[in-house]
Amino acid sequence: MHPTNHPVGFGIFLAVVIVATVTFFYLIYQRYRILKLAQPVNRFDQPLRRLWLVVKFVIGQARILNRRFLDAGIMHAFIFWGFLAVALNSFHFVVGGFVPGFHVPGFGPDQPLGIAYLYFKDIFEVFVVVMVLYAYVRRLILKPWRL
Repeated sequence: MHPTNHPVGFGIFLAVVIVATVTFFYLIYQRYRILKLAQPVNRFDQPLRRLWLVVKFVIGQARILNRRFLDAGIMHAFIFWGFLAVALNSFHFVVGGFVPGFHVPGFGPDQPLGIAYLYFKDIFEVFVVVMVLYAYVRRLILKPWRL
């Protein structure tokens, strides 16, 4: 994938990527300055436990999938998982703008993992749309007492 065959279009694409990257790192730097004021903590102790907690709370969305608000938890979790599923495709598009035909090894359009990923991504895109519509209905029509 190449964003355009015209040099002006490619220049615009490149400018957008550069501005987005600079903005991202500027915002990260702002947060870093605040975090630098905190007390030091050893983040490298108990690596297996910490890895498990990442899987449980980040990938598994354990905090948000609680019994008290299960419908909202499922909605948020599927939106998160859907964006994770689409992230690889977004990575292909961005890098493909600089390197035509780029794909993460094993995930090309003619490779088994790539074909499986395309179906997987499409299914999660449908889930994201459905969950965002549910979020809209829940927030503006159903209006739970907490919101």
